[in-house]
Amino acid sequence: MALKALITLDLDKVSAKQRIDFYDYLENENLEKISNIDTAWKCSFTDGTSRMVAISICKTIIEQAIKKASIYSSSTVSTAIQVGDGDVVEF
Repeated sequence: MALKALITLDLDKVSAKQRIDFYDYLENENLEKISNIDTAWKCSFTDGTSRMVAISICKTIIEQAIKKASIYSSSTVSTAIQVGDGDVVEF
């Protein structure tokens, strides 16, 4: 069964442009913004992807988004990732 990830983010002290650039990068990496929830995203992985590899992929995407959005030390990005085989349930 393919794994799914729920990613929540706090982007503290980032500009509107940095936020847009950050979100654009996530979308380009096939993450899907969960509507009506601030800074919550989800994604799916192919069958056979291990939990540790899925977490590593998510971390890499977040790190690259930080670079692409030019978010530096005066700002912070805090992230929580949950990976499992159940769908992300929205309501």
